Amino acid sequence: MKKIVMKLFVFSLLLLTIACGKKDYFEDTGTHVGSFNGTALQYLQSKPEYFDSLVKVIKLAGMEDQLNAKDITFFAPADSSIRDALRLANIQLDNLGKPRITKLEEISPAIWKKHLSKYLFHFSKSLNDFSQIDFGNINTYAGQMYQSAGGVSMNIGAVYQDVLLPRKDNPNEYNVIKYAGARILTISYLTSPFTPRDVGTWRTAFVSSVNIKPTNGYVHLVKIAGHQFGFSDTEFSTDVAYFNN
Repeated sequence: MKKIVMKLFVFSLLLLTIACGKKDYFEDTGTHVGSFNGTALQYLQSKPEYFDSLVKVIKLAGMEDQLNAKDITFFAPADSSIRDALRLANIQLDNLGKPRITKLEEISPAIWKKHLSKYLFHFSKSLNDFSQIDFGNINTYAGQMYQSAGGVSMNIGAVYQDVLLPRKDNPNEYNVIKYAGARILTISYLTSPFTPRDVGTWRTAFVSSVNIKPTNGYVHLVKIAGHQFGFSDTEFSTDVAYFNN
């Protein structure tokens, strides 16, 4: 009986793996994709259904050359995160009695560049190149701090998931194998420079798909759920409300 339960468990995992492999990598599957014959910017331009607004923001920020430069890593936020940030900015503008933003072009290039630069780094790194991070044990597994293209301190790390295995003596209970599972890439914005290890002050985005390999580096796709452009629910909207000249 126990052997049958174990076989069914393994078979279920196999079916799940096959099913996940059939999903489009723009869903939050964590799947790895291959090479792209073009630069990071050209890759984004080839997927207008996901990155049309992002490409416009890159152009408005004057960052085309940076996305075409050699040896870069770009964490690409989806268009939906930009729309969400604009929604909150318009709420703040409404509260101040100021006109709403209706076009991306109505926001100054400096604001776009300030926040977009948090996603870009002047090095070429895949998932395997980033250190482990455990948000519950940050003193041991802290990821690594990097300076973004805009000079902002960002933490990048790979979360190693645990593996649960059914116990032989009781298939309804599990043995936990720490850090033996799949890895999830994360990128975090440090809102306070005075408490760099206080993860409660971080604004963390998870990556849904890693290791897209254009000719000039790597692109990692930021997970749609729970992420807002700029990594903060207040900074972008405040910049738009008060400093959009």
